[in-house]
Amino acid sequence: MKILSKIYFFDKEKSGIQREYYFNLYIPQFQFSLDEGDFGGRIEFIGKEKVKPGEEVDALVQFVRPDYIEKYLVVGQEFKIFEGLRQIAEGEILGLINFKK
Repeated sequence: MKILSKIYFFDKEKSGIQREYYFNLYIPQFQFSLDEGDFGGRIEFIGKEKVKPGEEVDALVQFVRPDYIEKYLVVGQEFKIFEGLRQIAEGEILGLINFKK
């Protein structure tokens, strides 16, 4: 199960993280408007190997525990991406791939 998404990575000033790039297959924490907490997931950039802070990218996201989260996800839903306690990006679900719903 994967989601097709559009992700905007915050610039260094907004995220507070000094990083030159985010590389393909990066594994941060995702937070949705759910009370269930954060979810680990791998980001696979579409057409890029790395993204600079301040850039927007289309990506596929595959979750570590898809069986727990997939029933809550819908197209158009927004989410936040964290590295530790800092929010580094935000995104929107554009499509659902291989869902069991």
